[in-house]
Amino acid sequence: MILATSHTIAGTPVLIANGTGGPHCASVRCTSGTNVVIGGSATDCLYPVKTTDAEGVELEINIGEEKSKSGFTIEGLKKAIPYVSNLNKVTVSGLMAIPPYFEDAEKVRPYFSRLRELQNSINQMAVPNLKISHLSMGMSHDYEVAVEEGATIVRIGTALFGRRKP
Repeated sequence: MILATSHTIAGTPVLIANGTGGPHCASVRCTSGTNVVIGGSATDCLYPVKTTDAEGVELEINIGEEKSKSGFTIEGLKKAIPYVSNLNKVTVSGLMAIPPYFEDAEKVRPYFSRLRELQNSINQMAVPNLKISHLSMGMSHDYEVAVEEGATIVRIGTALFGRRKP
């Protein structure tokens, strides 16, 4: 299995990737704002890479292993690390996760803690192209717990702008 690879097609650098989710696939958010999905056999989709420099990305982790959410499982990510480390146009700089929803924000703490532990574990491995400095976790109802557990990026749109209108 090839996770993803960089190529030049017709003079344009591209990241070849496939998948729309599942335990060995994940979407990544590039620092340039481009969303990419990586995983599987790397034959389904072509995503232009608009820079000659390595893109910093966050890998999406399905920390609650919910069928309704996409992203790597923890075990899927561990299997993918050797492939990610060989990507010459991608540098993994963060992990992102949306845990299961609970009214009581304290019930989400174990999921945030697990993502921080995964960050520490990956960084201790000293793998090329993986230096996890960002944790994107926490939303308007649970961001305080997320920050206590190490979040560097939170999504608090509802707290700032109110609920979306249907």
